[in-house]
Amino acid sequence: MSSKRNEIDLLNERLGFTIAYRPSLVPVAGSVNAALVLSQAIYQHNYWTTKRTHAWWYCSDTKWKSDIGLTTKQMQLVRTQLIKRDLIEVRKKGIPCTNHYKLKVKNLLTAIDKETSNQKVNMNTNKLMSGQNRSQHFDNSDEELEKIKRQVDLIEIAKTYGYKNVEKESNNN
Repeated sequence: MSSKRNEIDLLNERLGFTIAYRPSLVPVAGSVNAALVLSQAIYQHNYWTTKRTHAWWYCSDTKWKSDIGLTTKQMQLVRTQLIKRDLIEVRKKGIPCTNHYKLKVKNLLTAIDKETSNQKVNMNTNKLMSGQNRSQHFDNSDEELEKIKRQVDLIEIAKTYGYKNVEKESNNN
């Protein structure tokens, strides 16, 4: 094994595991932290629904902190955001009390569909602007590219769950 490979292995050993994060969920979730938790909720939902017949899973605030680095206060805020947006359900169970979570997949797909539609409207509006400086609407081409990447990511999430409306809309454009 090369010394570079040893360095990479050492780096990975020191950093620990990698978690999923989908930046395209930020507009749907309401914040970066909420998108991070929602990304993990999607992962947990997929994992636990293959292991059993229900979609509930549990995670303590201590576990959230060790997995994604959010404090208890940050997790309380994120839970509130995601509950208000009707993207997750949370129940307290057990002794000691632990939060049990359920991803509301249909609601998430609806939110993704709405966000994707909003992005398409914004993109179409920009295409229709004739004679206007596009830089008024986008800071630079990198921002436009990031918006397109988020839209593609949202469509991929929707396809993962078999949501047909987004797939049809994406094929029409």
